[in-house]
This record gives sequence, structure tokens and C-alpha cells, in this order.
Amino acid sequence: ETQGPGGVLVDDLGQLWASDGDSTVRLIDLSSRTIVATLTTGGAKRADEMAYDPQDQLLLVTNGSEAVPFATFISVTKRAIVGKLVFTGAGGGLEAPVFDAQTHRFYLSVPANKEYPGGAVAVVDPLSQRIVIEYPLPACDPSGIALDPASQELLLGCSGHPVIINASTGQVEATILQTSGCDEVWYNRGDQRFYLAAFTNPTGPVLSVVDAATGAWVENVPTVKKAHSVAVDPLTNHIFVPETGRGIVVYAQT
Repeated sequence: ETQGPGGVLVDDLGQLWASDGDSTVRLIDLSSRTIVATLTTGGAKRADEMAYDPQDQLLLVTNGSEAVPFATFISVTKRAIVGKLVFTGAGGGLEAPVFDAQTHRFYLSVPANKEYPGGAVAVVDPLSQRIVIEYPLPACDPSGIALDPASQELLLGCSGHPVIINASTGQVEATILQTSGCDEVWYNRGDQRFYLAAFTNPTGPVLSVVDAATGAWVENVPTVKKAHSVAVDPLTNHIFVPETGRGIVVYAQT
């Protein structure tokens, strides 16, 4: 809970942001390859996952491991913290956020808590920096979240079976029964598929593939223990999975 870096992304100004284990977010200049700013989010444990709103040039960073989890808003132009949103009821912490340019909202995975035993998705307005609504989830305990902007659907990586919900209503559109135990998930616009790092899948860790257009499961590809991260290059459709003992494994479609 104090290890880092946790999250990493590049904004549309060409700046690289990395959250660290000491509750800081570090800004790296890609030209000089040096840390040019360090912002403290005010927690005792790691700053973790992030999402970026290019319309308002705001970065959202989660501190999900705190006793009372919170999210921090950072202006990438001012290089300064401009707001904080505390999740007093999120006893299970906070997980991944994603930004939707169409609805102009952040969507944030909130694992199981007293109010929502199956977890929820918090819909956050970046301007007011407040929760607009929460979508309760059925027995999910969500971690990863990915958006298909074409269909306006969100895929949630769950401790149980992953689900696809409507971003506007929160209605469950599909449940993927062929896999479970997912952490990070990814939407690839190159092939219109979701990729799920199902590292605690009961029959063994797998990389699960789901057709975003239909919500149908495509296949499970065996990985290794603790392989809980995934990213996809939309130009080559190559899938990158860090695997213990093997390094970064690159999967290509057949």
C-alpha cells in the first residue's frame, strides 16, 4: 500500500504524470526526462490510479488505500492541486477511474461497502468535483474499468464475473460468465474489444477477450500468477501483459 509508481499517463500537453507510493504525484518532462514537479495529495499511503479530462485539462488521482479514501483533482496547466473529493462511505477503498468525453464525467470503481455490498460506479462531475450519482453493481466488487465510447458502455473488472453497464443509466447490459477475478481491464479502439487481466480466475489466471460491440466473450488466454495488468496498442492491436518471470509478454491476434 506504500509502493509506487501506481498509475502513469501522458496528458495532451506532452507531460507524463506518475503517482507514487508516498502519496505524491510526480510530473516528468519528457524532453529532459527529469522530474520537474512533485505534488502531495495529503494521504499516508500511495496515490494510485489516474484518469485525464482533456476538455478541462484535469487529472483525477485516487488514494484508495486510506482509511477514508479520496480522489484529488490536479490542473495539468497550473501543475497544482485544485480540489479533493472524499468518499466517506467507501470502506472497501477506491479503484480505477476513467473519463468519458461524451458525458463529460469521470466514472470511478468503488468496491463493496455498507451501502452497496456489490460495489458501485461513482459518476463524478469534473467541474463541481462532486458525485452526480452512483450506480450500484450486483456482486461485483469492481476494480478495473474501461469505456467503449462508441456504445457508451463501461466494462467493470469484478472479483466475480465482469459486467458491462450503460454509462448513462448504470443498467447492466451483459455479464461475462466465462471468466472472473479481474483486476485491470482495457478497451482497444483498434479492434473494438475489451481485454481483462483475470489473475484470480478460478481455473487459473487468464487474459480474457470480450467483443465490445456485442458484449460476447471471445476467448481466454492462459497467463501466469499475479498477471493483473493489461494494455493494448490500437495501431498494431498488440496486447501487453506484465508476467512474473517472463517480463512484458506481447500477445498478437491470430
